[in-house]
Amino acid sequence: MRVPREGHDLSWLRKVLQAVVELELSTIPPYLFAMWSIDATVSPVTDLILNIVLEEMGHMGLACNMLTAVGGAPDINTPTAVPTYPGSLPGGVHPGLTVGLAPLSHEVLETFMEIELPESGPRIYHRGVEFPTIGAFYDAILAAFHQLPAGTITSRRQLEFLGDPVELFKIGNPR
Repeated sequence: MRVPREGHDLSWLRKVLQAVVELELSTIPPYLFAMWSIDATVSPVTDLILNIVLEEMGHMGLACNMLTAVGGAPDINTPTAVPTYPGSLPGGVHPGLTVGLAPLSHEVLETFMEIELPESGPRIYHRGVEFPTIGAFYDAILAAFHQLPAGTITSRRQLEFLGDPVELFKIGNPR
């Protein structure tokens, strides 16, 4: 990481969490499009894809809660946040990978595998940071939360849903 850990301040954290929201949002439509292309409405394949969609929705919800916890507001309804297809993934995840909306096929499955099993992590170009893995990226986010001054995190405006199909919980103080 080219930006030292000390540089991962509140402003950095808000920008990064918005990138996470956009990344998670961008994965949902391709999965839904592929799922809706299957003739059988009840099948193990549709169930599997639906479970992935629900996981992605849960990830997006948690990213929104994290952003809200640090005083940000998720931006999901502006031209910069709404994904376009075909297109690349936000945050510089998998540069060169084009994600589209297409019926389920072997090619689409390969794209999904690339999305789910990334070789490298996100790049936050505006801050000159590149993370070697998604795990390193999330470790940096956690470390930034730990660096926040007391009283920065709030549970106001966060959503909570504890049950099937997605568990969404409020973000509190990591200490």
